[in-house]
Amino acid sequence: MEVVCQNLSYSYSPSSKNKKYALSDVTLTIKEGDFFGVIGHTGSGKSTFIQHLNGLIPVQNGKLTVGEYDLTDKSRSGKAKLKELRRKVGMVFQYPEYQLFAETVFEDVAFGVRNFYKQASAEFIAQKVKSAMQLVGLDFDELKDKSPFSISGGQKRRVALAGVIAVEPEILVLDEPCAGLDPQGKTSLWQLLHKLHGTFCKTVIVVSHDMNDVAEQCDKAVVFSDGKAVACGSPRELFSGLEDLEKLGLESPVTGYLTEKLKPSVTLDTDFTIDDFCDKLVEKLKEKS
Repeated sequence: MEVVCQNLSYSYSPSSKNKKYALSDVTLTIKEGDFFGVIGHTGSGKSTFIQHLNGLIPVQNGKLTVGEYDLTDKSRSGKAKLKELRRKVGMVFQYPEYQLFAETVFEDVAFGVRNFYKQASAEFIAQKVKSAMQLVGLDFDELKDKSPFSISGGQKRRVALAGVIAVEPEILVLDEPCAGLDPQGKTSLWQLLHKLHGTFCKTVIVVSHDMNDVAEQCDKAVVFSDGKAVACGSPRELFSGLEDLEKLGLESPVTGYLTEKLKPSVTLDTDFTIDDFCDKLVEKLKEKS
C-alpha cells in the first residue's frame, strides 16, 4: 500500500485565533516496500504525521490516502473502513512496553487478534499469537502464561511488538523504537525490523532522532521542521548537506561529519553507512599511497 499526502495540514486548536499548525501543507509519498525514516527536531510534526496514517488523528485539511483507503472520506462508509485500515497499518508507540496491560503475555498479544477477528476460534487465535511471538524471538511455551510485567525490558518491548504484528499489518509504523535500548538491544531490534520487512510487513516507517540509525537502516527519509516536510530523499541525498541539517537543529551521522572533516584532502562519494564509508575511505587511501 502506498501512502500519498497532498497538502496535509493539522492544528490541535483549529478554532483558536492564533492557531498553530502541527502539520502544514505536507505533500509526500511513501512507496510500498520502503524502509522509511521520519526525522526532525522535537515538535517538528513527526508524531502528528504518523498518527494520521491509521486514522488516530483525523484529516482536517488536505488529502491522505493509504492504499485504497481515503482518510479524507468523512462518509459513513469511509469511517467504517477505519477498522480495516488499522489492521493493515500497525502502530508501535515510543516505549511500547508501557502499553502492556493484560494478565498474561498470551492475552496481551492476543488482544488485537480478538479485536479484528471477532469470530476467530481459539485455535486461530493461539496460532496467531504463537507465530507472532516466535517471529519476534520469544519462546511461546516459556512466556505465554507469565505476566508481561514480570519479564525483562527487552522481552516487554518484543511482546508489545508481537501484539501489533499478530494481525499481520502491511505497514508497520514505529515511533522511536530504539529509545532506551543499549547498543546490543538496538542492533537486535533493527535486525528484527528488517526481518519483518521481508515478510507481510511490506513497508516499515520509523520515527527516529538518531541520524546514524537513519543513515544505516533506511532507504529513504523525510525531514520535518515546524510542521513542514522540508526535504525528502535517500540518506545520501539528505546527509550530503551538513549545513542544511544543522540549520534545522539536526546532527549529521558520524560518517557525515567525518566525510566533511576529510575534505579537501579526501573526497568521498559515500551513502553514509559505516560499511560504505570505510570501504570508500580505504580505496582513497590506497590510491594516495
